[in-house]
Amino acid sequence: MKKPFETQDLSSLREKLIGLGEQSFRKSYYPELQNSIEELERFRALLDQTNDTIFLVHISTGRLADVNQSACRQLDYSREVLLTLSLDDLVQLNGNEKLSELFFSPDSGEQNTGMITAMIMKRNGDPIPVEITLRVVTFDENIYGVAVARDITERIKYQQEREKRAWHNASQAAEAERLKTEEELQESEEKYRLLVERMNEGILVLDSQGRIIFTNSAMNKMLGYGVGELLGESLFSIISQSDMYNAVFYRNKFVHLEQLNSRQYEVPLINKEGHQIFALLSQSPLKDKDGNITGSMAVVTDITERKKIEETLRLTEERFSKAFNASSSLMCINSVDEERYIDVNDTFANITGFTKADLIGITLLESNILKQDDYIILKQEFINEGYILNVETSFFTRTGVIRQGLFSIERIKLNDMECLLITINDITEYNQMEEKLAHLNKLRLIGEMAAGIGHEIRNPMTTVRGFLQMLGSQDDSAKNKRYYDLMIEELDRANTIITEYLTLAKMKTIIKKDLNLNDILDAILPLIMANASKNDIYVEVEQNYIPNLLLDEKEIRQIILNLVSNGLEAMTPGGRLKISTYIKNQEIVLAVQNQGPEIPPDILAKLGTPFFTTKETGTGLGLAICYSIADRHNAAIKIETNPKQTTFFVVFHP
Repeated sequence: MKKPFETQDLSSLREKLIGLGEQSFRKSYYPELQNSIEELERFRALLDQTNDTIFLVHISTGRLADVNQSACRQLDYSREVLLTLSLDDLVQLNGNEKLSELFFSPDSGEQNTGMITAMIMKRNGDPIPVEITLRVVTFDENIYGVAVARDITERIKYQQEREKRAWHNASQAAEAERLKTEEELQESEEKYRLLVERMNEGILVLDSQGRIIFTNSAMNKMLGYGVGELLGESLFSIISQSDMYNAVFYRNKFVHLEQLNSRQYEVPLINKEGHQIFALLSQSPLKDKDGNITGSMAVVTDITERKKIEETLRLTEERFSKAFNASSSLMCINSVDEERYIDVNDTFANITGFTKADLIGITLLESNILKQDDYIILKQEFINEGYILNVETSFFTRTGVIRQGLFSIERIKLNDMECLLITINDITEYNQMEEKLAHLNKLRLIGEMAAGIGHEIRNPMTTVRGFLQMLGSQDDSAKNKRYYDLMIEELDRANTIITEYLTLAKMKTIIKKDLNLNDILDAILPLIMANASKNDIYVEVEQNYIPNLLLDEKEIRQIILNLVSNGLEAMTPGGRLKISTYIKNQEIVLAVQNQGPEIPPDILAKLGTPFFTTKETGTGLGLAICYSIADRHNAAIKIETNPKQTTFFVVFHP
């Protein structure tokens, strides 16, 4: 390929220059050149006359394609020799980079331009400092690099001279400042000594080996030593070895003095009497004027009393935490200002069904565990009295179940913050047990009365009924027969009531056999269907597998018939009665569900009480008998009611 700057090939150069137009080399370096072909020779002469060294480089190989005369003069090479070399043979950069790689990145295909500082090596090996400007140009669709190197030797000498003069001036100023500083230090030395001696914190100055070379009065007093007694001792001689972890940790920190900083470390120290004290130790390295570490200085603060207080507080908080979380009562901690939950114990979460995440951050009122009216009453009492102790109030679980509790509220301090400690003693089961005991006591009393007088009443009634039958059968009494029949009917009704009454007797003899509840239900189902059909009620039966139980068949029949009868009487024609048997929580359940109206709370609390009835012709013994039978079979009767339906559950405990 012909060299693009040789004048004997002017026609070829014209074509290339015309092809370049306003681009690349001409535009980048010499904007004063015009497009006229006649100035090409002047252009070549200008390149040769400039003092800057100019290289034209093959991008693909990094070898020189052409150079100007300045390059030959400055580097002491002939043009022919230079054209045998590569750009990297002549130019040295800092590091391992090569100048040819800066022109073109083979991996990314990027063409790089810009200015760098480098050294150009002369033939005798002397370096010339230069600034090199890099550009990329194209001839005949071939890419070349143009490197223009400007000698900056004089500029560097000038800069060095300026820096030398500046350093000299700075040295003189520094010497004057040093003399002034020495005077000031001499004046302030006494002030510094007095300040150190009067400090409440202990001061230790150590040499590079960790030996004590100075202590102030506070340090001596802290450890119980006299003036000068600690001098020459090792720092580690006063660090307690009882806490080996801290001792080794601090020793490792001290080994590398350059890593010391002003961070405080808690270190156990030993005083002169051998007792351990706790201290916060902040240590920093000391350096000479050349920056060499000569030792260190430590500021020591006695925190023994604070540690005792912290330990007492920690134990108190630990005991409180254990009591809080292990308590069988519902407990929560709320902020005083907004009453937001800060913490709740496990019992609170288990009984209410809320998780800690559900409650923490919301207010007591937002959690909806209290009715708004009850909340207002409790808050007003707390404002008036400053505390609340065992106030009985209803509260709600997450699912809306109502429970009874004794509320207590008091102020406590937790981490220096005023809080409310709310304690709820759940008495739901206690109240239910009390109600059940009261109910059982009533049944027991009635049973004892039934056993005592039941038979005595039935005997004379039997006699009266016999005479009434006899008198009613005589001819002269025919006109009054309807009266005799009415009296006999009333006596029979009274006898039925007494028979039911006797059923409540605790000592009533029952015969239990291994029976299945489903079989007993199947036996009386036709009778149930017949009674339901009379009332235009649809009966649905859902029987699931249940194991056998020890049952008195007659009594179980009676409890089923009584519950079904009550359900039929509670519904209007067209309703649905559902009888179910199933296992739940390892208990066997008989459920009788009717679509009657909701039972009011005041009536619900009295159900099962003997002689309590809402029916015009009822005796009030039906449910009482059911409760008595359930009690004799180790079962319990539960009731759920709402506006759509009421369900009676007989729960047998195997």
